[in-house]
Amino acid sequence: MSEKREDDVSNTSSAYDTMKPRWELIDTLLGGTEAMRAAGEKYLPRYSAEAPEVYNSRLAKATLLNRTEQTLGSLVGTVFEDEVTLDEDVPAQVRDFEEDVDSLGSDLTTFAHRWFRTAMAKAYAGVMVEIPPPAQKADGTPQTLADDAAQGRRPYWCLLKPESIIAMYTEVVDGTERITHIRLLEETIERVGFSEALVRRIRVLEPGTWALYKGEPAQANQKQKFVLEDAGNTGLDFVPVVVYYTQRDGVGLGKPPLTDLAYLNVEHWQSKSDQRNCLSVARFPILAGSGVEVGGGEDGPDQEVAIGPNRWLTTSSPDGKWYYVEHTGAALNAGQTDLDKLEEQMASFGAQFLAKKPGGQTATARALDSAEAMSDLEAMALLFKDALETLLEYTALVGKYGTDGGTVTMRTQFDQLVTNPEDLKALQEARRGKDISRIALLDEYKRRGILSAEYDAEEDQGLIDEEAPAGGDLLSMFPGMKPVPGAPSPGKPPQNGPVPNNGPAPVPAPAPKPTP
Repeated sequence: MSEKREDDVSNTSSAYDTMKPRWELIDTLLGGTEAMRAAGEKYLPRYSAEAPEVYNSRLAKATLLNRTEQTLGSLVGTVFEDEVTLDEDVPAQVRDFEEDVDSLGSDLTTFAHRWFRTAMAKAYAGVMVEIPPPAQKADGTPQTLADDAAQGRRPYWCLLKPESIIAMYTEVVDGTERITHIRLLEETIERVGFSEALVRRIRVLEPGTWALYKGEPAQANQKQKFVLEDAGNTGLDFVPVVVYYTQRDGVGLGKPPLTDLAYLNVEHWQSKSDQRNCLSVARFPILAGSGVEVGGGEDGPDQEVAIGPNRWLTTSSPDGKWYYVEHTGAALNAGQTDLDKLEEQMASFGAQFLAKKPGGQTATARALDSAEAMSDLEAMALLFKDALETLLEYTALVGKYGTDGGTVTMRTQFDQLVTNPEDLKALQEARRGKDISRIALLDEYKRRGILSAEYDAEEDQGLIDEEAPAGGDLLSMFPGMKPVPGAPSPGKPPQNGPVPNNGPAPVPAPAPKPTP
């Protein structure tokens, strides 16, 4: 790693350097099959003796079962099943733009959902409170709130992905942690004639001040230089950025909550690729010859081998023979077992965030006082509520609406949800062993929030019955099919033992005609 100069504003912090590879793994998985294929050998290694064209063919056929994205969506959706609303103590000026908090049309719940989802995926994410500069008044008098209202000038929120926070440092002031220095990477696509150019800027924020540096065109194999473009004062004694952590190990440090699931997902990606490759090989038996001269021998070749329909093979050798070598399928079964186990592990991964943990992580003084058991997701939701309320406080201060931003109402308790991932496994085993009924299983799913409270088991059973013909009669689905002799008829129990294969069914003798 090259040495970092003290005067280089583009330097990344050691925390950022630690987090970057963790984000790359999550980002690639969230990018789906396309991103995983583009990553190539990073997540799907090539075997030592595998030819490049064979590997590329295997990679092109690989598809991702994206349990990481599915679990992320499910957990975030649980928190935002109800809308986030501003309470009555929020300043009226803030309530006025509840339906467009980022000046891009995002309402409060949509923006909060995006902020929480980013932090859930990456361990943390931030929001910066911005406000347009005031217009210069002709008489030189200071800008007033009435002027702001007339000009449509008001604060708005900017979501900061962790990849854009290249450095961040904090101090504890009067018992509260405050950001003392933060550097933000901003990248924009700007039109240049009929083309485009990527422009990179770095914003530096400290209490009371801001500065903006613009990147100059970089020379080949040289690090881009940034020069000061603009600077000014904020009039604030704090940095108007709120950073929310789902799992924190330090300033700008944390383990993305779904990291272990991500590694399982990569393992499944690799195992599934191997399984598909084995299937391709197993489906095509290998033609082999014994005692056969092919393509040239002392007495001349038997023939040029051409394999396919409407072809036949001969050999002049009395001991020669042709035969096929076929896969036994044992490896395929082992591979499928491995995939099934991985899928089971991934499917139950999200349940651990809903398990109550007495004496575990607590989010606020309220939780400490109650000393109640709390799940990880509940702790995350409570911390997020606090982050939103801090953001409202900063918004009120930036907009000069007062010192109190008010409170929000959002879902922070999930008592009816799954408490232990082993519960699901036990319920499924009980149903499989017919120790409980289907209705009982579905009721337990509803109680744990896996199925919605509005789910009607009897109504759903009617839909299931409509999807398949009664008795599983495939013949009614495919009129051109004929029944196999000896096979059970719809609605009748199958006969004991294998179905005989004695050729066509006998034609019954005609009934005798009556004697006149």
